[in-house]
Amino acid sequence: MTARDLEELGEQGCEALIVASYDRKICDWRPFLRYAVNFHSSPLPDGRGPYPSVRAILENRGFWGVTCHRLTPDIDRGEILAAEQFPLRPDECHESLDLKIQMAAKRLATRVAGQFAELWDLAKPQEEGSYWKKHALAEHIIDFKKPVESIMRHIRAFGAIGSLASIGKTWVTVKRAVGWTEKHAHAPGVVVHVFNQSIVVAASDGYVGILESQLTPSHVIVQMLADLNARSQ
Repeated sequence: MTARDLEELGEQGCEALIVASYDRKICDWRPFLRYAVNFHSSPLPDGRGPYPSVRAILENRGFWGVTCHRLTPDIDRGEILAAEQFPLRPDECHESLDLKIQMAAKRLATRVAGQFAELWDLAKPQEEGSYWKKHALAEHIIDFKKPVESIMRHIRAFGAIGSLASIGKTWVTVKRAVGWTEKHAHAPGVVVHVFNQSIVVAASDGYVGILESQLTPSHVIVQMLADLNARSQ
């Protein structure tokens, strides 16, 4: 969205720019519009950044939320008009959290629309907070040396986006899995059982059964290895 785009909105009589799930930075809107707000999928000031929901599950947060804030040059740092929060379950997954965010955003948008000008005038500055970068591909990799609970949380956090697993000499993108604790003598990461499309891999304190997966595209593997190499330097 360029300055010319914003200028055209102003020429059409638009007063307010409402943004949600927009990954690019928006230039200064103030010469053209009266209001501009963003609906961000975190309980600001915590979780600024492009895709905070994955980390919310990885950190086993007890609650999450959606925030409506003024658009400013500093990403996700504008004054807060209103927020909607909700509890998270210990077994929360990417898809369930995404649905909760959508429903909370709908409730929040309804509330903000009903008293927009008032909430704009009463908007409160954010505290220090935190910025979360989008996860690099290397962070999608499953570490089978970890406990089953940690591995399953990792898989739930990335959900349909996909976790990455090295199975033998092949990289696969894991979409769905089950796990359980059990004493065994297998080395973590070793395939111990295969049935149809299901693959059981040893973890440090049990097993992870990969139920739904697909071969990882070569370009993704190249980028992932580049991420790993950059981290090692």
